[in-house]
Amino acid sequence: MRTLLDGRLEFLGRLDRQVKVRGVRIELEEIEAVLAAHPRVRSAAVLVVEGAVGKRLVGYAAGEVTAEELAEHARAKLPAAMVPAQLVVLAQLPLTPQGKVDRRALKAPERPRTEMLAPRTETEEIVAGIFAEVLKQERVGPEDNFFELGGHSLLAVQLMSKLERATGRKLPLSAIFQAPTVRGMAELLLARDFARSPSCVVPLRSKGTGRPVLFFHPVGGNLFSYRNLVRALGEERPIYGIQSVGIDGEEAPFTTVKEMAGHYVAELLKAVPEGPYHLAAWSSGGVIAYEVARQLRESGGAVASLTLIDTPVPSATDRGTGHDPMTLLHLFALDFGLSLDDIKLTWEEIGALSPHQQIAAILDLAKAAGAVLPEVEAAQIARYFEIFKANLRALEDYCPGTYAGRLLLLRPREPVPLKPVRPDAPVWRRGARWLRLLYRRSDLRLRILLSPSLGWKSWVTGGVETEVVEGSHFSVLHPPHAAALAECLRTHFSRGEVS
Repeated sequence: MRTLLDGRLEFLGRLDRQVKVRGVRIELEEIEAVLAAHPRVRSAAVLVVEGAVGKRLVGYAAGEVTAEELAEHARAKLPAAMVPAQLVVLAQLPLTPQGKVDRRALKAPERPRTEMLAPRTETEEIVAGIFAEVLKQERVGPEDNFFELGGHSLLAVQLMSKLERATGRKLPLSAIFQAPTVRGMAELLLARDFARSPSCVVPLRSKGTGRPVLFFHPVGGNLFSYRNLVRALGEERPIYGIQSVGIDGEEAPFTTVKEMAGHYVAELLKAVPEGPYHLAAWSSGGVIAYEVARQLRESGGAVASLTLIDTPVPSATDRGTGHDPMTLLHLFALDFGLSLDDIKLTWEEIGALSPHQQIAAILDLAKAAGAVLPEVEAAQIARYFEIFKANLRALEDYCPGTYAGRLLLLRPREPVPLKPVRPDAPVWRRGARWLRLLYRRSDLRLRILLSPSLGWKSWVTGGVETEVVEGSHFSVLHPPHAAALAECLRTHFSRGEVS
């Protein structure tokens, strides 16, 4: 923005290089910094290219590195949405007379079709077509990975729905973790012995000789939040995820944490009978992990370690109160990926809508904000909302019992950006006034949130060890913080495996 001589204001556009690709706001400089950090890269640049299938990121690097090595480096350091769709290695990046990278001289290459293997079977061809349709790609090869092409939970729901209509085979949502490539998914669809019965135990990584690691779902019910952390942990240990019962739409979710944990323990012992287990969870999932650890110990099972990532203990004033429907919907919208700035409906406007209209309104706002693609249907969102409500109420009603073991609590260094839940309420950026506005229950809840152990010290007889990790509540599981968090977990897992 600049002021002209006649007093008018002229808008000059963004001075930074933030862009929006497939609904995700991206700083190109962050990607360039990651590419340039590779030890054999001298300089790097990233462009946004508009094509027939929408916007895509193209990365360029000058150095003695292959595109494959650079892609692996980028995937280890960046969220999937920030990994360039194409990487080009040059001897030297073009420069302006001032010595800066001449981005206008960089041309977007077309993806050579010769680099992509052809489908081997009719099923692979069907799956490849559906992958391309859902992920908005011109063409997808048999070895292309759903997550590396930008796939997320809602796209996975669409993918499974389209695969079922095309092949007649219904696979659970968790199948995308077991078979994220076109070829793997085709083989899964053709496998006669694939277990069709729903299971809450999802193999996230089957390799490894160490003791198994288990991650527990947060309030949303799915496991997609752990994807970058699982990759950063490597292949030293097998890793499993516990997803919410009901996420595939075939069962009703549990209404209490104790029932939930009892079911998870039974399924865990059937699927992974050899312990001891490393139990870990982020946010509200930590409450579930805590109760599973309690029940495992009480039933004679062995827990190698219990790690909670920024999980406060439920307070006594939460139990039996629940959230009013408006607050539930608003919290779901925030968990769904919308910011308070995106939610342009007042409390009164939301309250005047029927439950179906509320879901449709949230979906419209999400599409307008670019959080989801236009093809996402209200019925898909409604299922997630039912899981969210059931899990949130179960978590708030939970009364912890004593845990006769040790607990590691990891607390992010950065505070969460603080805003009130109600869109029409005043904003306090920090301090107890905002916390009271958010919870409105009692000073007990406030004391829990401000205590070093987040309230767990009173319930854990073996002691609570607290450690600070990089990132915030929402960024700690994602690059660049996922690698440091994984290293911290590996250290504590190794300590728990000393006999």
